[in-house]
Parts: sequence; structure tokens; C-alpha cells
Amino acid sequence: MNCSNSNLFLLSCLLNSFSYDYILRTKLGATSLNYYILNETPLSRNVIIDCISERITNYVLSLNCIARIFSPDWLHIDKAYQSNDINKRNWKSFWAITRHERIRLRCILDAIVAELYGLDFDDLAWILRHDPSDPKGFWRMDKDEPFELRHTTLTLAAFRDLKEMGIDAFCGLNNGEGWMIPETLSFNVNQNGIVEFVSNGVEPLPVLNRLGARFLPWQMESSVEDSWEECRIHARNICGPTMKRDHGENKRDEDKDQAGQSENKKRSSKKKPENMTLIMEV
Repeated sequence: MNCSNSNLFLLSCLLNSFSYDYILRTKLGATSLNYYILNETPLSRNVIIDCISERITNYVLSLNCIARIFSPDWLHIDKAYQSNDINKRNWKSFWAITRHERIRLRCILDAIVAELYGLDFDDLAWILRHDPSDPKGFWRMDKDEPFELRHTTLTLAAFRDLKEMGIDAFCGLNNGEGWMIPETLSFNVNQNGIVEFVSNGVEPLPVLNRLGARFLPWQMESSVEDSWEECRIHARNICGPTMKRDHGENKRDEDKDQAGQSENKKRSSKKKPENMTLIMEV
């Protein structure tokens, strides 16, 4: 996996979202999934995605690349996005390991994708409604948890905030770390199973403290500099001694290779056979 190819991460973000999953479920008539069905599903090509692709890539990396084996991929971020400021945080603090951090990042991505698909809040609330009579519904998601701790409800809370402030401000919250789990939520669930957030008249339910800490203690032990130095060491151990120190690229002395190739071309052009026959297919 190469993080410089950000399209893979954007694709992963779209395919794992509630919005795309809902589209796919409506097209399925059985339990098997064939390519022709996937080929008929729409992927968002919203121009907004170009402006926030860096943020999306960071979130997807945090959810998937949570081991030392991915150290080269983390270092490739600097090359793919010159403006990336990930070096300002501890490397392992980006690893979404705890339940708190994983559900937070997933809610952020689900809210972003819903916006890219052009959904209104009521649209997403309908998609994520609690309706056990719907065999293709998302009511099974965290069904053993209370409503305020479910992925579906927290996604709606994130999407509500995104709609209020705009996608750019939403992605830039908390110095680029993004939206945070609220301390409490106040809402009703109507007769159709749709979550409706209210500002008064309902007792707020605690959320933040019940999801536990964002990080494990060992994730924050090292300093920022030491953590990224460890990342570079692991990357060199994985990719070999030719790994560049700055961006984690495999340095293959391209200048020498290009010079050698051009020299070989010159030699081959000088050594033309005496009798040359040109064969053309008609």
C-alpha cells in the first residue's frame, strides 16, 4: 500500500460509509454481490473532495494503518501532501485503537461522505432510522447499546454539526483533529425510529465519559520527535538501508539508472545491423 496514491484512501472512505452502503443495499436482491452490481453504484465525484482529501487520507490512515508495519506509508504522507502537519503530533497518537477514537473518526468520515453525496440531515436520519421491520436497515448497528452510544446516532450528531458550520470548518475543528464526541446528547426517537435532536425539554444523556479514553497510555509516552524517529527506523528496517530519511522513500539512485539507460540507448543506436528488414502487418 502506498499512501502517495490518495485515491485508494478516498475510495476506502466512500465504500465504507453509510451513504454508499445504503445505495448498495437497495440494489441487492439476494445475499451475493457481483461486480456488475458494484459497477452500477455511484461514487461521489464532488469537487469538494479535492479540498479535503488530505484530511480524509489522515482519517483513513488512522483507522487502518495502526501498526509499525505501516511506518513507510505514514512517512509517504509528507510527499503526497506537502502541507501536511502530522509531524506536530506523536506518531502513535494517530493510531485509532480505542473504541472512542475509532467511532469518532468513523462518524467524521460518514458525515463527510453524506455531505459529498448531497444529503440533507433528514435524508441521513431516514437512512439511519431504527426500524427492525426493514431487513436492509442499519438498526442492527450497535443494537445492544443505548441509542446515545450507537454509531448511527453519533454519525447524525456529527452530520448535524457539519451542516451548521460547513465542511471546511468541520474538518478544521480542534486544530485539524476534527469533530469530537460531545459530552452529552439530547434527542427523541419518534414513532418511525428517526432520531430527532432537541435543545430543551429532554434530559441530556452522558456520552463522552462512557466511551472511555481516546488513547492508551503507551500511545502518548514518547515525544513528538522521538516517535517520528522511531517511525523512520521501522521504515528503514522494513524497506532496507536504502530508505531515505526524510520521506521514507526507497532511493534507487534514479540519476544513475537514467544515465545508464541513456548510454545503453546510444550504444544500441550505433550498432545497427548491416542488413535490416522492415516487416509491416497489413
